Amino acid sequence: MTPFAGTTIIGCASGTNTPAEVLPKNHIFKQLSKLGELYDFILIEAASLNHYPDSKELSEYVDGIVLVVDARSSAEPSDKDSYEFVNASGDKFIGSVLNAVQKHDMKY
Repeated sequence: MTPFAGTTIIGCASGTNTPAEVLPKNHIFKQLSKLGELYDFILIEAASLNHYPDSKELSEYVDGIVLVVDARSSAEPSDKDSYEFVNASGDKFIGSVLNAVQKHDMKY
């Protein structure tokens, strides 16, 4: 539980295994519809789509995908595969967030 009413965080320590490698047969992601009865939104943060398979594995259990891009990074060849993945997810792809934008780089 958190100090914010109705907000709960479920987490784990970092590691090098993917969800498919460590989760039991009847894991929490298969129970999301039941959790959805208790919460308005369930947000799942996953490792970088470019470097780890976690996001791709978890995408089968979610209703929507939001791509978060760091404004301080430049496009790499691996980004093409990630963009193709989210575009291929069809209606699940909700949109993108450009993170870490500096105020002096914004035009009003």
